[in-house]
Amino acid sequence: MKKLFSLGAVCGVLVFLLLGLNVNAATIQNYLNDWQFDFEAYGDTRTGDTAHQEVVNQMVPLNSDFVLHVGDLVNSASSLPEWQTFFSITANLMNKPIKNGLTRNFYPAVGNHEVPVADYQAQFNNIPTYYSFDYFGWHFISIDNYEDFATGSTQYNWLVNDLSANQNKEIIVWFHEPAYSSGHHGPNATVHDYLIPLFEQYGVAVVFNGHDHIYERTYPIYQNAVNYNNGIVYVVTGGGGAPLGNFTTGNWWTAAGGSEYEFVYLQATSSKLYANVVNNNGTQIDNFTVDLRKNSKYLMTSLEQDGRKNIKKFNTSGSLLSDGFKAYSKKAKNDGVRIASGDVNMDGNDELIVGSGSNSKSWVKVFDINGNLLKKIYPFKKDYLGGVDVAAGDVNGDNISEIAVSKFTGESSKVKIFKYLDKSVIFDRIIYPKLESAVAITLGDVDNDWTDELITGTGTGVRSKIRFYNILTTNKKGSKIDKEIKPFKKDIVDGLDVACGDINNDGNLDIGVSKLAGDKGKVKVFEYSTKDLIEEINVFRKEHVSGANLEMFDVNSDGKAEVIASQRLAEDSRPTVKIYDNNKSLLEKFSAYSKKTSGGVVVVGVNY
Repeated sequence: MKKLFSLGAVCGVLVFLLLGLNVNAATIQNYLNDWQFDFEAYGDTRTGDTAHQEVVNQMVPLNSDFVLHVGDLVNSASSLPEWQTFFSITANLMNKPIKNGLTRNFYPAVGNHEVPVADYQAQFNNIPTYYSFDYFGWHFISIDNYEDFATGSTQYNWLVNDLSANQNKEIIVWFHEPAYSSGHHGPNATVHDYLIPLFEQYGVAVVFNGHDHIYERTYPIYQNAVNYNNGIVYVVTGGGGAPLGNFTTGNWWTAAGGSEYEFVYLQATSSKLYANVVNNNGTQIDNFTVDLRKNSKYLMTSLEQDGRKNIKKFNTSGSLLSDGFKAYSKKAKNDGVRIASGDVNMDGNDELIVGSGSNSKSWVKVFDINGNLLKKIYPFKKDYLGGVDVAAGDVNGDNISEIAVSKFTGESSKVKIFKYLDKSVIFDRIIYPKLESAVAITLGDVDNDWTDELITGTGTGVRSKIRFYNILTTNKKGSKIDKEIKPFKKDIVDGLDVACGDINNDGNLDIGVSKLAGDKGKVKVFEYSTKDLIEEINVFRKEHVSGANLEMFDVNSDGKAEVIASQRLAEDSRPTVKIYDNNKSLLEKFSAYSKKTSGGVVVVGVNY
């Protein structure tokens, strides 16, 4: 359900990027093409009036729907002059019109400097010390660290009831003392004892805290360990103006952080939460994306030998959900299509990228999951009729998936990568210039540098090998990574399909490869860093000689990518799809099309 990484056909790691990039904070509002709502989070403003004003100056132009404050608004809740200064600094945040569906535009939490709470509550029209509200189907919960929240207490019981009643919504929680922190105070033990188990039980998406005057974001955490599928992201945003504290490096939970005045700006879509962290000078110091619990998983299938057949939609157990749609007209004469998925238009959902097969002009179409055509790209010259492979992923760190296209048959290993919005080419290279070989492609962040790399596999007729390229360069050739995997024996020239996914939930993408021809539909999985073979599966019966198409996708939300193999076209092939876990156990098997249909099935995982 909730996941921080999309491990589908593109193997694209959703970005956790420390940028250090000078930006005008006001332009971040155009970061997405569309979103449901936006909000900001910050805290620990106290008496650092100059820094607080600088932070607010960056927040105001974004004109977000509301602000969450994680506590310690002033140094002394009984000091009227401090409150007057606080409200003067935040006037442009608080005095704007309140959006429909909200009761206020500034939602504070109780910090230790608001205790005793009577004076604090008086400044906010007797606001409760713990409360919740809904907005656009999301649920927001503020907790009071300084009223008993142990099991059986009034606040604990209220929280259990509130979480239970809203567990089908996306949930954001904010309060003062941190669950995880590399600052002076560090993690709060009582939060770990009583609150975190509830957060995990009811699927909270993100928790915002303060108290330590730093910025810090954790990896996704579940049961006190990094878990990229079920984990919760904890954010300390205590750089609102109070004197900055020291930031300790080296803690296992830290994904990004430092001693900075800052705030977090967030945009919510139907399935993703996009966050940008901006300091008091307008410098973007971090950004991250959270895929949300309600995000569904599907398998989409196509046929390589007949592009007039429908692209179909299945659940991850292999049950047909929809007969789908045709990517090409009934009059089209081509040998089928290749498909990939990725969120290319930043709407929070994966789109389907479809590449034409042989005997047709090369063209790529982008559809939504319901078959609505969004864009066409013509990647190669009109006289190329060899068919294309497709992939999608964020190769330049802008959080938008680009579209990669390769010559999948023929004698040229040409690969191009296009930006979705303007179709401009950012990569154009022949991968194997000394070999007369086509090339299969996928994209994924295999070296954990926060951008996706191009992963390529040789075509038929040459010795099988896998090469890797960084795309983020000043020229369109990219840069070849000094690493090459030779997955099969020297005399194996059957051609490759490539995929990637984290099969053991260690936070690193592994490289999957299958033979496009030859016996048993053999699949191998390698660890990228060491090139060690970590999995080998003969996915089809011994006498089957057609090879296999390959996908790696977390079908059961256990944080591990499963191996999905489908039969390629041959005399004895069938439209069979098989799903294996990392113990080589067969989880599911189904026919994607009528059993009278030959093979050549392509499968891609989709998050929607």
